[in-house]
Amino acid sequence: MKRNIQISAIRLICTAAVVILHITQQMERLYAPIHMITDWLNLGLVMFFCISAFLYSQRDITNVPKWYLHRFLEIIIPSVLVGAVVLGIFGIRGELNAEKAWGTVLSCVGLQVYARNSFMFVQLWFLTYLLFFYLTVPLLQKINCKKGSEFAFWAIMAASVVALQGVTMLAEKLTGITLLSTGILLRFYLPYFVFKRYSIAEKEIRPVMRLFTVLSLPAIVVVAWVRYTPNIGIPEAVAELMFVYTQTIVGFVLFYWLYRAFTPVKTYSKMLKIADKYSYEVYLTHCMFIGYNTSLIWAAPNIAVGIVAALAATAFASVVIHYISDGIKSPIRRCLK
Repeated sequence: MKRNIQISAIRLICTAAVVILHITQQMERLYAPIHMITDWLNLGLVMFFCISAFLYSQRDITNVPKWYLHRFLEIIIPSVLVGAVVLGIFGIRGELNAEKAWGTVLSCVGLQVYARNSFMFVQLWFLTYLLFFYLTVPLLQKINCKKGSEFAFWAIMAASVVALQGVTMLAEKLTGITLLSTGILLRFYLPYFVFKRYSIAEKEIRPVMRLFTVLSLPAIVVVAWVRYTPNIGIPEAVAELMFVYTQTIVGFVLFYWLYRAFTPVKTYSKMLKIADKYSYEVYLTHCMFIGYNTSLIWAAPNIAVGIVAALAATAFASVVIHYISDGIKSPIRRCLK
């Protein structure tokens, strides 16, 4: 499959942003206000959602069962491999119990949001949303997004979001069960439907993205004021909802403008190849060396050395996990051809 250089460049930025995010989280113990930077580095993860949405908006899935199996195994084999290594290490050290073990299993097979104790895998909540999106893609592709007027398209989009948010909140209140966030799911579905209707490279999409850009700027200001001003009187749940939706819109806008900015790039550089090849494994492994109590940052003589050590360990672990999991997946890929 031909590589999309723009997507590869955005993937590199997203990977770096997520890693830096967890480094800045560690720095919060030295300087608490740095969490304002951490919050917005999360846009890297939002754009990861946009990448998947954009790519699948351009594809037509024909053999659905085969595609489901292929995508599930591509995602789950590396994560289960990382989980097995972690369970082995902590089991040998005698620092494991049934709840941690079961939480690790659930997290690594893509069900982190349903784990009571995710142990070392809180960051794998992303996989639950990704797998849910994959589950719906074959159904979504049947929708003709180009049909109908502009007003009808956007009215249906807005009404769907409002209805789903309302139903989700009501269901959670009645059952006490936490459901998937509508605002986070929108990080897939907004770009998916928009890029199904409009070509990202054509002029028709530009007024739409300019409007989203204009709307996102005051939204950032309002959300920052609400989130970082103490005792403002707005309920925490409402403030969090505002933050999630704002990040969804801003990440979508940023994805589009970065795509446009990288359009002149024609050379698929070595750095882009590395990002394409190892970004998922970096996502799976980096928190082990940066984000948890196993962080190497504080084990070193100073923070700078600790950060370098953590990054080096992440790079090494990512390469190892990539090649081991690739060895496991290769015969499966051949069987699915």
